[in-house]
Amino acid sequence: MRGDRFVIPTSLKAELINISHLAHQGIVRTKQRLRELYWWPAMDRMVEEIIRNCSVCQASDKTAYVRTPPLQPVTLPESPWKKLSIDITGPFEKASQAYRYAIVLIDYYSKWPEIAFTRAITTDSVCTMLNSIFAREGLPDEIVSDNGKQFTSTEFETYLEARGIRHIRTSLYHPQANGLVERFNRVLN
Repeated sequence: MRGDRFVIPTSLKAELINISHLAHQGIVRTKQRLRELYWWPAMDRMVEEIIRNCSVCQASDKTAYVRTPPLQPVTLPESPWKKLSIDITGPFEKASQAYRYAIVLIDYYSKWPEIAFTRAITTDSVCTMLNSIFAREGLPDEIVSDNGKQFTSTEFETYLEARGIRHIRTSLYHPQANGLVERFNRVLN
């Protein structure tokens, strides 16, 4: 005994900490519960080490919660057809094979959508659609897309470079960065 507390042998220390920590109440509360009845040298350090390695406590640790920063607004271009957003949506299960996917292009200034349906989502089908639209509307200054294979291919980059169009890609696994076209895709689906 040490005062009114039990001195615990080395072989039982880890087991006693685990029993006291069954409710996963954290380091401070576990230390308080142990100090009421038990004592051993370096008890605090041992409790902290065991609880810091507890997967349940780590998963629910509020201090480790990563807060996402607020979205930054996209500046409005000074005129129509300067900045466009492009994406592919589908497959549409009930559509015929020729209309399985939709390539969606939206103007940032006017929110004007252009849609082309296609059977395959290849870089060639995207370039064909863009050729058709650019013949009517003219060339934009920049296009925003996600990181789909069609938009990251060498063929697509060459296509845009030949026309003097700047290509901006959104962050990986973050469709909100291309929110204008993603919101339209929800309506389309």
